[in-house]
Amino acid sequence: MNKIQFKLEIVADVPIVRDAISFSNIAFINPIVDGKSLFESEDFADSFMFYEELIKSSKDSGKYLLFTCACGVADDGGWNGVNVEKNDAGVNWEIDRNTHIIKFTFDGNQFESELKKLISEVNNLSQGFSLEPTHVNFPEEW
Repeated sequence: MNKIQFKLEIVADVPIVRDAISFSNIAFINPIVDGKSLFESEDFADSFMFYEELIKSSKDSGKYLLFTCACGVADDGGWNGVNVEKNDAGVNWEIDRNTHIIKFTFDGNQFESELKKLISEVNNLSQGFSLEPTHVNFPEEW
């Protein structure tokens, strides 16, 4: 079983660059699986995790846009959604990255605990910071 952590990263004075776009005065969710940031993987480079879809996915199984291109256009980054399955054993993610499938299985209690921490952090985010992505275009096929 995989272990998830949702770390709210704050980018203030020193901007970060994703997909050739400079971001500052933002916050973004850094999903850490088994101690390693997914954004360190080529599969997730130049992307952001989409908070609203993460919250929706915690309620029901289905297909959700958990990740999108840093520009906010899912098709630009090849993001077609994540199949999320919730069951008694936990939470399963199946991510189609065009050439291969990435699968994670999380303990339901640990996942919910991390999500509650993230929600609290987002609710207490300083007003001068926006949670990225601020605008998202879903895949055309949706």
